[in-house]
Amino acid sequence: MDGRQQMVSKEGSYWETYVADVLCKDPVIREKALVASGTNSEKRKDVCSIDCSKVTKHEQKKHACSEENQSFSIPIDELKIIYEGNRTKLIDNDLIVYNKNKGKIVCVLSVKKSLRERAGQTAYWMMKKKEQRKDFKYIFVTPDVDNELRPNRKWRVILASEMDAVFVIGENETSEEYKPDGNFYVGEDKLVDYVKSLL
Repeated sequence: MDGRQQMVSKEGSYWETYVADVLCKDPVIREKALVASGTNSEKRKDVCSIDCSKVTKHEQKKHACSEENQSFSIPIDELKIIYEGNRTKLIDNDLIVYNKNKGKIVCVLSVKKSLRERAGQTAYWMMKKKEQRKDFKYIFVTPDVDNELRPNRKWRVILASEMDAVFVIGENETSEEYKPDGNFYVGEDKLVDYVKSLL
């Protein structure tokens, strides 16, 4: 893997952990849901849950699938998109929210540092999710480091129209400056409220 690829991968992992941490801090989400690290492996039969009590921004390795910090697994069949000839591919699934009481995935998050990191791919997966009538919500979460969603730019219109919801989050983002715009929201509180509404 070249240097740039390693840097992008590391930054992507940071933001996935950051979002998991935001969700896990909420007591309602901790009680009712499991937040899970996704997978891109078709060979895996399940996805390990994140132990919400151990996830912090500074402990990025805690949501790795390992015996010492995982006690539950989430089946991933619902994440499969079926193509002709019964070939399957997993929808992009950086994080998964699983409702313990309902026993099902309620939300899948595609977390990207910037829109250069495959925003079009995420919109494609949303299209396939709609075609195959998947029951979970599919949302896009980004710190939007390059300001490609603000102001009202092309990707904002496309993603907010196609995705179930789009969230701009980050340490310095506050929702007070922004009014909800369709499925487009700014602020971690909006993300937490949205996920709680699904539980």
